[in-house]
Amino acid sequence: MEEVKAEMTQEMPSNSNFVGVFLSHASKDKPFVKRLAIDLINRGIPVWFDRWELDTGDSLLRSIAKGIDDSTRLILVLSQSSIGSHWVRKEIDLSLAKEMQTGQTHLLPVRIDDSDIPPLLTDKIYTDFAKRSEYYASLEQLVHTLRRIGAADLIPHPSNELIAAEIKDGIFLLKAGLTNRLNRLFQRIPRDFSISQEQVVFGDDDQYDSLRSYYQQLLVEESAAKAGKYNIQRHNSLEELCQLFHIYDRILHEGTLEILNGLRKSRHDNGSSISEACFWFIKQVRSHALLRMLSAHGELQLPLTSAHVWAMEIGPAHPYDSTSVKKFYEIEGETYCDVWIPNDGRVFKVSLDSSTSDARDITKFSPMAAGTLRLTQEVFPNALLKHVVPKMVYDHLLGKYFSSHPVREFDWDLGKYHIGLA
Repeated sequence: MEEVKAEMTQEMPSNSNFVGVFLSHASKDKPFVKRLAIDLINRGIPVWFDRWELDTGDSLLRSIAKGIDDSTRLILVLSQSSIGSHWVRKEIDLSLAKEMQTGQTHLLPVRIDDSDIPPLLTDKIYTDFAKRSEYYASLEQLVHTLRRIGAADLIPHPSNELIAAEIKDGIFLLKAGLTNRLNRLFQRIPRDFSISQEQVVFGDDDQYDSLRSYYQQLLVEESAAKAGKYNIQRHNSLEELCQLFHIYDRILHEGTLEILNGLRKSRHDNGSSISEACFWFIKQVRSHALLRMLSAHGELQLPLTSAHVWAMEIGPAHPYDSTSVKKFYEIEGETYCDVWIPNDGRVFKVSLDSSTSDARDITKFSPMAAGTLRLTQEVFPNALLKHVVPKMVYDHLLGKYFSSHPVREFDWDLGKYHIGLA
């Protein structure tokens, strides 16, 4: 089996109900293809972007055939990494055979470097992304082609609808794209449908990823250090730090999914509302991670890199003390509150903007007192989505991953919760 075959990754539907577009590419081209997939999703093109690693030649051939049969369009990403593969040639043969059968365009080549176009595709018009400076012009050309052949009108099965979440400057979710995607999606899927983790695609954030990779590389170098230069304390600190970043990533993905499904089932099914809650949740997770990275920089006496300078310029804050709360939420003053379900035993600590009327109303009530305010009845939507839900979900997941005791599932029946002055 060719080496490149083992590296190939196909973007395929998980069931035969899928009727959209799937991507075929080499794993080395994953960063580019992930960016392309997110841009297509945000422009209304139903793209499936599932991680599917190839195992054996037989399973690969069957999966290629099934993917082509289930899809209506295939975007074949051509590069030096993929173009010489026997399996790409097989994919081309199957796609062209489907075009012959249906009389419709099925295969859309996309070239991302200066590789030669395979002979079988020389009569096809391809989209050229080789010049990265012209990426957006090429993207719009591809979108225009996909729309012209009806790809934007396809409606995948709900389990194959993808949601793209892009984070910039380490901590800020781009809300507009997510809001538009959710509003379109919620028009088609039932309220009780649960979005799966595979359906949420996070874009790459170069600066944050660079900083995290820096510590991972330090751990690799420390592990490979020869006797006499090996520092066990430094190694353990780096290993613990890298494991912590992995947990933050899991919390980021799990919490975003919790909010997407939970708020909608709680009848907050407006894309803007859910995006707002996701924005503040993601800001908490990433701010916490960046603060830990900067702390480790000082503890380990590491050289200052451009990535560290970037992180310090971002100025991450976390809502756990008065100064940080005001910086994190960009408010002048804070009011601390407890949120709980009677007889449940768990209490969530949240902070509200003290200048708002909802915070002033809550200060009339002491914690756990009879007649306290119901969460959804009294807290204005802005406070619920900015201060309360994101903080509760984050604290719940921190308990799940760091508590020595089992943690129950988060209860999304928000009408059960009470809120009072802490």
